[in-house]
Amino acid sequence: MESFRLRLSISDIGRDPENGERLLDAFMKTHPATGPVVSQNVQTGRLVVTIAVAAADITDALGKGVPIFIDGLGASELPPSDVLDVSASLIPADELNEAGELQPA
Repeated sequence: MESFRLRLSISDIGRDPENGERLLDAFMKTHPATGPVVSQNVQTGRLVVTIAVAAADITDALGKGVPIFIDGLGASELPPSDVLDVSASLIPADELNEAGELQPA
């Protein structure tokens, strides 16, 4: 198994700073083992959720990640928003060693 970083970027709802906190809380409640991180741009309204998952390959990572994103977004009870981007990338082994807190699901 490899470790992958998945990012989901959504638009519009990031203008309110409370929405970023709400989204992070929802992911921490639904999938804390993925090490969710939320970044937010209040000027553009963009929110980005980053998680880590263990998977056989990138296709498997996306297959595992999409339901996690759906669960977290649903738990946040934020209004629906446009998905701008979904991306997946392999987490280099040296980065995993540096960030011991990353615990892929």
